Amino acid sequence: MVSSSQRRIDHNEKIQSRFTEHFSVAYNKPLRLAQLPGLEIKRIQNDLICFDKIIFGLNKISYPDFFEFRLRSTGGHSYVLSFSSG
Repeated sequence: MVSSSQRRIDHNEKIQSRFTEHFSVAYNKPLRLAQLPGLEIKRIQNDLICFDKIIFGLNKISYPDFFEFRLRSTGGHSYVLSFSSG
């Protein structure tokens, strides 16, 4: 059974594909020509924006309900974000 979320994604991708057919070339090439990101990239960007808003308290969702910070000692920054166990 396909979820309603997956149906919306498929529907949006079909619309974007139909739009790019007007360029009469492969699907990814018109996106590059029009300087448009693919829907997968847009979904990732929106997820990151939503995540940022949760972490910095810009919405009413409390991040400890979903995520937890753990200290780590290897390279880069000193925190790791993981799903909350509770």
